[in-house]
Amino acid sequence: MRRRRRGADAPISLFSFQDVIMCVTGIVILVTLMMTLDLINRVPAKSAADSDPEVKAKALQQEVVGLQREINEENRRMSATQQSLSALSEINLAELPSEIEREKARLDGIRSETKKAASNLEGLQRSSSEFTNEKDRLAAEVTRLEHELREATTAPIGQVSFVSHERTSKTPVLVECSGAGVKVRVLSDPPMTQSFVEEESNHYLSAKFCEWLRHLSKTQHAMVVLIKPSAARYAPAVVEHLREEGFDVGFEPLEEEKSSIF
Repeated sequence: MRRRRRGADAPISLFSFQDVIMCVTGIVILVTLMMTLDLINRVPAKSAADSDPEVKAKALQQEVVGLQREINEENRRMSATQQSLSALSEINLAELPSEIEREKARLDGIRSETKKAASNLEGLQRSSSEFTNEKDRLAAEVTRLEHELREATTAPIGQVSFVSHERTSKTPVLVECSGAGVKVRVLSDPPMTQSFVEEESNHYLSAKFCEWLRHLSKTQHAMVVLIKPSAARYAPAVVEHLREEGFDVGFEPLEEEKSSIF
């Protein structure tokens, strides 16, 4: 007896393939239904307002008004464009170069005026700075004069105060000439005072006074001669002698009853 091969008559099972086909078909149907429902929900339902003719008419009227406004705006732009084109058409091309040259000349004039105005502004600023400096200088001068005035008003009656000028580099030497002789004071620190008796035999000049002058420097001292009426006979000789010695000399009259305060 011939032996059959194992499994030759076994039936072929298609159960797994059918399961796959059924699952795929079910998924396709489910997806189709979901997409159909989504599309249905996206379609807007007609509202009661859409079916109302008056509402539609108002909406259309507003749309017409908006369109009319846009038309008016476009007409305005077209009118402005036409005016610009008309102005361009009126330009004479032959005169255009000369017109350009005139405009350039006008611009050059404006630039020149601008530079001049800038220069004037700088000058005004410098003048303002100089004015400020001068103002400060005058304020300092006023302060100095007020100080001198206070010192002068505090002087005892019958006496004259002397304030050395701050600008001089020389030391002032006061020479007070009176009928009693010559009294000198060097306004140094500390001040030095010396008295000399007038001598008839030496042309109204004291020999001691002339000797004392040799100790002074012509480059460091300046003489201020205060002349009282009683010294009128010899005071000019004193001034002349001081000048001959090479000193800078200034002189002022002094009342007889007053004396100088150094």
